Amino acid sequence: MTALCDELDTGLRSFYAARVAAEISSAPVLAETFQDACNAQAVLILSRMVLVKENARRDESINVRYLANLVKGKPSAVRFGSLEEVEAILEDQARLLEEHAPLITALKVQCDRSLAHLDRHHVNDPGWQQSHLGVDMAQVEALYQGLAEILGAYHRLIFGAECRFDQWEAQARAETQHLR
Repeated sequence: MTALCDELDTGLRSFYAARVAAEISSAPVLAETFQDACNAQAVLILSRMVLVKENARRDESINVRYLANLVKGKPSAVRFGSLEEVEAILEDQARLLEEHAPLITALKVQCDRSLAHLDRHHVNDPGWQQSHLGVDMAQVEALYQGLAEILGAYHRLIFGAECRFDQWEAQARAETQHLR
């Protein structure tokens, strides 16, 4: 649970840093480089959180589906909530992943083609970097926001404490205000 919260936190931090970097006009090349790197990191982290291997039995990844399976298989892990609350979170999570199925498919394609490694066909396509993410960042943000709600709820039920992920955009803006 803690590892997933840390991943989500880093992913959101990267996502909002990229958004703010796009607004920095005093150093356009640095800002663009920073934005590209942060977007790639945000997409890669999101991929790690939602993608599962094709052979689920051999998937040792810690991701949101692993967490759902853990909670289903070991209800004693939830010490601060009722069975009804757990079922509601599991339903919300399933609905969130279903709503974002096209994005999750796009994330898998991008991981396979350009995020995790560089495909050979890119050698002959000098413009591939312009569109290599190939995902709608508004959808990425929506999935991150949904995951923040889900993981926040899991955290409350497992640890009995709030875990918030909503500070990163404001913090990135505050820290870069003097760079614009």
